[in-house]
Amino acid sequence: MPLQGPQLSSYDVEVSIHNFLLKGAFVPRSEFMVFINDKDNATYPFTEAQLLPLSPDYQVPGIRHPLINLNRDLIAFMSVLETRQTSRLQFVAASRRVVFYTEWFAIRGELHVHGEARDDDLLDTGHDFFAVTHAEIHPLRAISLNFQRKAPVVVINRHRVLAYNVHQP
Repeated sequence: MPLQGPQLSSYDVEVSIHNFLLKGAFVPRSEFMVFINDKDNATYPFTEAQLLPLSPDYQVPGIRHPLINLNRDLIAFMSVLETRQTSRLQFVAASRRVVFYTEWFAIRGELHVHGEARDDDLLDTGHDFFAVTHAEIHPLRAISLNFQRKAPVVVINRHRVLAYNVHQP
């Protein structure tokens, strides 16, 4: 019988990166939040990927490829699209309702952060990516494609957050 390694989980995702949205599958090589916050990974692989321009003035419709690697530092956020896939994810238990603003989108949801974190310092430097659950994604500019506007989990890159505020409904 052939040896088999551990079964890796696959996540259906949409990823915002500068002027593009990638749709595809993400297969982290360890626990999701640990892998995405590992600074030794310069790029992340996405399979069955489609890279689509956000702006309607682009001349190309997009790129489809079995494997596209994205620069981790340029990812603004990654939405995990399927609720059933999120049961495997691990987050800090405490959360706060927050709105994040990136170059193209506003993301509102429950930021999972330690309870003692101050409202003016929620994105500590210990991690680059933070989990937001029950997320709503709103475009801030005219865009040329359809995307999932609600996601059970969105992972946000603190380096691509232009501003944020604690949301008081």
